[in-house]
Amino acid sequence: METFVMKGTDKVEWGTGNQYGVVTDWTQLENLQPDSVLRTKNNGTLAGQVPEDKDSPLFTIYTAPEPGSITIGVMEQRPVVMQKLFNTIWSAANSTLVVLAKEKVANLAIRITSRPVNGRKAIITYMNVDALTGYSNNVAKTVQENLAITGTILPWFYLGQEAHYIMQWVNEDGTPINSLPVNVSAGADTTSTTASKALTGTATAAAGKTIVQTYWSQVSGPNSASMTAPTALANTVGGLITGVYVFRLTAVDSAGVENSATVKLTATVA
Repeated sequence: METFVMKGTDKVEWGTGNQYGVVTDWTQLENLQPDSVLRTKNNGTLAGQVPEDKDSPLFTIYTAPEPGSITIGVMEQRPVVMQKLFNTIWSAANSTLVVLAKEKVANLAIRITSRPVNGRKAIITYMNVDALTGYSNNVAKTVQENLAITGTILPWFYLGQEAHYIMQWVNEDGTPINSLPVNVSAGADTTSTTASKALTGTATAAAGKTIVQTYWSQVSGPNSASMTAPTALANTVGGLITGVYVFRLTAVDSAGVENSATVKLTATVA
């Protein structure tokens, strides 16, 4: 069975955001504040309009939610980072950065990669984020002042529609996961006049993958049938009595993607 779990932040990359989903300047954002990456999705609301003389809504009105947001804490105030987030004048000759009074709304693209869990990790990409930056923590000897990036997630155009983000699951080494299911058949529905019956199924993995496991199980029937080879494609069920049985064949591929098919067996045993 496929397992997709998102836990922890492996890295955050950023670039210049836009509404067309084209980013060419991805760079890694270094030295993230621990446990500071937070993405928020707000939900819309449904309000029912109940007539004066009725007890249930005649219709409902959907109210769109506020845009979602993303926050990131950055521990290091490097000039290259400050210039991207603030309206600044930078003098490299004496390492002086002047932050101007006019606030800058940084239009960013942000890509978050989670830490691997069970050999898989998630990559979440926001193409169009309007971000404002402030500070977190006091200037004190016991704590470190961090940059606090807060962004509003704006839509971008994907195949003629507005989209908010892309979420892709990849293997631990970053290679894409092929989630196309196994092509499984448990064979055509069949009959039997004896107490045993051979069942033969087929299983074919999608391109680039292999079958790693197959197994039969009984879904229903008048009694519990026995199986001579429950983990093989060719299996014989026994101990049949008169009645209708349903058996399921499940196959799992090398990416952990599984699929199943069933077959109906009608037994008439004297």
